[in-house]
Amino acid sequence: MDLKILSWNVEHFRGPRANWIGLSDNQKDAEQAARVARVVQTLNAINPDIFAILEVEGDNSPYEVAAAMPGYSFLLTEGKQSQEILVGFRSGLRLFFTQKGDFKENNLYLRPAPVISVATDSGRELSILFGHFKSAPDPAGWGLRASMFEKLGDLKKSLDGYAVLNGEPSAAFVAMGDLNTMGLELKDSTDDIDAARELARFDTRLGRRNMRRPVKSHANTFSQGTGGTYPDSDLDHVYLDESLAILPEGGHEVRVGGWAELAAGPARDQWIADFSDHAPIWFTLTGL
Repeated sequence: MDLKILSWNVEHFRGPRANWIGLSDNQKDAEQAARVARVVQTLNAINPDIFAILEVEGDNSPYEVAAAMPGYSFLLTEGKQSQEILVGFRSGLRLFFTQKGDFKENNLYLRPAPVISVATDSGRELSILFGHFKSAPDPAGWGLRASMFEKLGDLKKSLDGYAVLNGEPSAAFVAMGDLNTMGLELKDSTDDIDAARELARFDTRLGRRNMRRPVKSHANTFSQGTGGTYPDSDLDHVYLDESLAILPEGGHEVRVGGWAELAAGPARDQWIADFSDHAPIWFTLTGL
């Protein structure tokens, strides 16, 4: 059994708000519908079995996506946060959905982390967590993000315990999404932690839970395009249990699509304007 799994932060997914100034309500609706159609077209071209769209806002987008993708069933996180996570899965898959509120870090306005438990042909249960971790390199953002990664490791430890009871060496577990590894910046200090060091630390922490970060096809997953104020960055990641096997695509374990596959310049800038500053990431598990 193979499963293609995708995560994509479609930033402020209810339409290109920056272009709404002076538009009528009907024109705004048309802009939103056009963006949803572009996103759905991209998802259909990639053809994932399970996917998550991050930063879903408003009441209409989830229903528009569901209506345009009749071969999938959908689940949506809920709470006081303005941004939700929409999970789609191919009809016929048997799964269980849990909303992990502890990843909100007692902050009503942070996103919970949905966990999807999938029944596989082998009888082994596959658990997938889609995360949208706290951004910002300031001490508050870094601390919340570090705590979220600690919770990720704790969850894996608990799942491993259940797996051992079932005669398995470890849990079949995947965590992926916009994990916002931006590093730590301190005022009046030379002790900053850059993004690469932060990511290396999390690699070590999760490595102790038998998880690895597979190689992506492109180094960066976030770009503001030409003239952007924030540099191109590696913010979106996949971590998975070392026992899981990936079917490479194009010679890479994890594919980064969208603007990452375009040369810097007008074409990339247009893609970012049409879709998002985050590129979709996906991979295929095999032998399940």
